[in-house]
Amino acid sequence: MKKMATNLYKNFRDKINEEEYKETVKIFSKSLKDIKGNIKKLISSEVEFQLLTEKQKKTILKFVDVYVDQILPQYPDEKLVRKIHIAGKKLLVNDIPDMIILNLYNKVKSLLKAPTQIIARIETDILAVLRPYTLLSLDTERKINKLEFRFHPSIKLTVVEKFQKAKAEHINTKNKVIRYIFDDTEDIKIKKASECQFVKILEEIETLKEIPAYKDILKIHSDFHEYINFVILNRNSINASHKYLLLKELENTSLKLMYLLNELQIDITQNASFIDNLTESYNKNAFNLIFPQEVKRAQRYGFPLSILMVDIDNFKKINDTYGHLVGDEVLNEFSRVIKKSIRKTDYLFRFGGEEFLILLPHTSIENAFKVGEKIRKKVEETIFSNEHLKITVSCGLSEVKNFDNPYLDIEEADKMLYVSKNSGKNRCTMAR
Repeated sequence: MKKMATNLYKNFRDKINEEEYKETVKIFSKSLKDIKGNIKKLISSEVEFQLLTEKQKKTILKFVDVYVDQILPQYPDEKLVRKIHIAGKKLLVNDIPDMIILNLYNKVKSLLKAPTQIIARIETDILAVLRPYTLLSLDTERKINKLEFRFHPSIKLTVVEKFQKAKAEHINTKNKVIRYIFDDTEDIKIKKASECQFVKILEEIETLKEIPAYKDILKIHSDFHEYINFVILNRNSINASHKYLLLKELENTSLKLMYLLNELQIDITQNASFIDNLTESYNKNAFNLIFPQEVKRAQRYGFPLSILMVDIDNFKKINDTYGHLVGDEVLNEFSRVIKKSIRKTDYLFRFGGEEFLILLPHTSIENAFKVGEKIRKKVEETIFSNEHLKITVSCGLSEVKNFDNPYLDIEEADKMLYVSKNSGKNRCTMAR
């Protein structure tokens, strides 16, 4: 803020020297005193001011007294700039709406037949007075950007870094534009929305395009760039009131963008917390949400719901012989074999190290047995990993019957898996 305010008043001082300004104030001093009387009339008669409380009206009148008597007559130095900023903060703390201040400024300006030196000074002061209102949204934006997320271990750190990098890129661009609005000496070059680094960073996050809110992000970002283009084309032809309104619009658009980015970040991180990173199947967190819902649906609509437990035979031997990297490779390929063997409406969960659970809605235990056999045979025919391994699996099946405690049916499927293991492995056993 300090640097921006310094630039703001530097431009004023470059155009109007101290001696010239003080001489103008001396000549125009009586008209300046009349401003207070005009403002009191406005506050007592204009409709928008009638909505203010008595305390708010007193705050505005006190501000006007200080401004007309102590601030406006003085040539701006660093001490005075701080005083103006503090006055703006007091208006904010006392809940004076920024639009009320802006309306008051516009009305006074239309009534005041002042020299260009006084008008230029008021134009500069109004932006400084309203700066704390802008800082409020900047603080909110910073808090949004610094929100801490508890990431599931399965989330790759690069995704998190890309989100933070994209947000930082957006804030950097927006701050350039704000400085451009306040600082007449600084030229900026902003790329088109589609070529912006912000978009390029987000495009690197593969799963982002699948989320509907991503289109909203791109639309708001495009609107943001349209405002920027308007500012660049019209900065020198708009007054302080329009500059502030543009600034507010940029801030509001920016906040919307930041909130949506956070929602996307939360969506992705929450989804990742339900996915097993190695096999990209669901994990137990997801099972604890999905299983009760499917049980309720099966009970309500009367369709069968079957459970198929699948476990790789002698998997420990693979790890001991070839190492865990090969073991992970086998698990990954094994999950792909299962996914190709089941429907899109079925659910695959990694339940343990090499144990998987498949939930089969609208499937009787007899048909579930056929699915189990299909998987078992497909696995038996497949060569796994670069080590050209052949593996087998054992399966256990049950159908949900205990709707009061469906976890008993999971135990039943697990018992059937144990039977398959003890009966020679490479087979499927279903509860009867």
